[in-house]
Amino acid sequence: MATLTPKRLNLTLSFHLENPVPPSQMPREQRALAARHFFDPESKTNAMLRQMAIAAIAKSRNSRESSIRKGTREQLENWLSNNALISEEVADTVIRLYLLHTQLPMIESFLDDLQIPHTHGLIEESFDTSSLPADQLAAAATRLTERFGPENAHLYLAYTAAQTGDWAETVRKIPLA
Repeated sequence: MATLTPKRLNLTLSFHLENPVPPSQMPREQRALAARHFFDPESKTNAMLRQMAIAAIAKSRNSRESSIRKGTREQLENWLSNNALISEEVADTVIRLYLLHTQLPMIESFLDDLQIPHTHGLIEESFDTSSLPADQLAAAATRLTERFGPENAHLYLAYTAAQTGDWAETVRKIPLA
């Protein structure tokens, strides 16, 4: 099963995607929900990633890490979603948790539409994403956007394109609305 480690994902917490595709920024509600999943004690976020996020929050707030660690979970979520510049690895985890916790039916629908083998939205490692014809991918992405709306569909498509590298050009051409 894919581990969802990005190959070329360059993000800040405001989720600006330099490459390959929009959205240029996640809406505030999405960022808040993503931060909530990141700091959820039940999530699979490892301690090192949480520490990296705390260090980024401290740096962006001009504070000491020890002060940030003393914050409540709600404060950490708020600080992370509003103003921390975070590493690629933390950003990847924040987005992955958001997508898998809030958009799993959308992801599974898309993968099923393309007959891509997956387990709970995670593409099987053995599947070669470059094997999909661009026209088939574009059609499925357009259907996904129409069915689930552009914000989450484009976030998922951008995330997946950044991870695989294979879909970037096709996804870039999909209209936002």
